[in-house]
Amino acid sequence: MWILSPFKLNNYSVTTYLSEPTKSYYKILTASELNKEKPLLVDNTLNHTELLRQYYRMQFNGKKAYPLAIYPPYLDERMSAQQACFTLFGDKANGLVDNDTKEKFLDCVYINEGSKLEIKKQLRVLGISEFSIYPDLDGLGKSINYDYNNNLNDAQMDNELINMLEPE
Repeated sequence: MWILSPFKLNNYSVTTYLSEPTKSYYKILTASELNKEKPLLVDNTLNHTELLRQYYRMQFNGKKAYPLAIYPPYLDERMSAQQACFTLFGDKANGLVDNDTKEKFLDCVYINEGSKLEIKKQLRVLGISEFSIYPDLDGLGKSINYDYNNNLNDAQMDNELINMLEPE
């Protein structure tokens, strides 16, 4: 499973792009109207719209442009439920992994096949289900089936335990 830290990525990308960072930049940008060119910095404050416009139009003017994490306009329930975040790539082909700092933006977690069921159970306890991730009829159906099968298995285990404890 791959994990991206969008805040760390944007801090690195924006401060590198500006060449003279004014402060830390831990924000995720939102898509907006990108019409005319405007100043990138106004009173030492980053103009988000202009930064996105430059990335969309790939007008980097020789600056190092690492990827940016952006929030898209939420078009459906699934994107909203998953808190979707996308990346706009600059001119660095391997910008998520190749950078001049030790800070990592992308990490990989390996899940042992034998741990999947236990992890799914733990996620259910935390309120994360197929339906909370995929809020459509398919997700609802899978969530109901999972609950039904687990309840059925729990009932069978309870009956077996009662039978073992009853004297003959």
